[in-house]
Amino acid sequence: MAIRPLESLRLENGECDSVKASAFQAVAFFVAILLISLDNMRRLVYNKSRMGMKWSFYRENR
Repeated sequence: MAIRPLESLRLENGECDSVKASAFQAVAFFVAILLISLDNMRRLVYNKSRMGMKWSFYRENR
């Protein structure tokens, strides 16, 4: 999937505007998915590290 600049598409003005709008929507959608996945990964890592700390704490105090 090659991304070409909008000037090389050589569309009419109205078509170009709609293409820009759909491209903007796609980029916004992608960024939202990226942010959500990053947040979930950070939460997973945080929970795992907390769990690891709890396990080591239990092991030391046994």
